[in-house]
Amino acid sequence: MTVKVNTNGYGGRAINKGVRVYTNDPELPEFNLSMAGKVERFAEITPDRLVLAGYAGETMRQTVTIRTRETHPFRITDMRHRHVESLKIKLDQTDQGCCTEYVLTVENVREAPGRYVDQIQLQTDSDIKPEIRLVVSVFIRPAELKDGS
Repeated sequence: MTVKVNTNGYGGRAINKGVRVYTNDPELPEFNLSMAGKVERFAEITPDRLVLAGYAGETMRQTVTIRTRETHPFRITDMRHRHVESLKIKLDQTDQGCCTEYVLTVENVREAPGRYVDQIQLQTDSDIKPEIRLVVSVFIRPAELKDGS
């Protein structure tokens, strides 16, 4: 029997999952199996979600720091996102001895007021976590609301 648990989003936190097991044993036809433990962080990501908010025509930019851990070294090999016409992304890398630090700069370039959500997918060379996903929420208010009118 193999049980797989999706630990995405649990890095650095405790997880507790249960599975109902059915058997062909007439004295124990079914039982519950519980699994609990702390999920180790693959990388230090700060912040783990991005929110860009402001008025049309203003620069809306935020950076995310992604720091590898000594126990799970990796390199970011590629990055993609859906709204290429609305978001500009740039990745800088520095080696910090035992670890590598990446600084991802995300900037809204859309002018029209409104909201949109995008997901940046960072491809890695790691078998443990071949992709890191970051959610970006963008809120663009009309410029005329800036003056309170």
